[in-house]
Amino acid sequence: MLNARNNMRVVKLLTVLLLLGTNAASAQLTGDPRQVPLPDFMFKDPNRAVVISVQFNTGTEVVLDNVMVANTPAKSSIGAPPLILLELLDKNGQVISEQNAWHPLWVEDWDEAGVASGLVEPSGKGTFYVPLSETLHSVRISDIRLAIELITVNVSTPVAEYCASTPSTPVCALFVSGFE
Repeated sequence: MLNARNNMRVVKLLTVLLLLGTNAASAQLTGDPRQVPLPDFMFKDPNRAVVISVQFNTGTEVVLDNVMVANTPAKSSIGAPPLILLELLDKNGQVISEQNAWHPLWVEDWDEAGVASGLVEPSGKGTFYVPLSETLHSVRISDIRLAIELITVNVSTPVAEYCASTPSTPVCALFVSGFE
């Protein structure tokens, strides 16, 4: 009896929420695209990504290729499996934050029947995007499955050069003050 009563409350609540929905929500429910509001394309996200490109000579021998600051925010790491660990470090080597990333040498291939198979390349390039913050100094890249550090990249010089060339960027003011 108690479960039936709780189920009925949930159904009533969902019905009320559906009836009180906004035009955009109801437009999505009815399938009328004319009712869906347009996104704000004029919004410019002030966040920036630090892009780290590395060369995997082998699965464990990694060398730095390039570090730059992109004019876009960092890509989300939500859903990335625990293969590569990116640790964002401050100038004292303390971890600010961490995120998982796909392993660049792991490649998924699809055959004509739509069946996926995976293979591991012996070498290749890897590119990692991390969010720029006012305390970011370096990024440690580790292989989680092998439990080894692959490389630690000091990003402070490329970021300082970017901020010197674009001082009006809001994150640059924070970045410079983070090193004082």
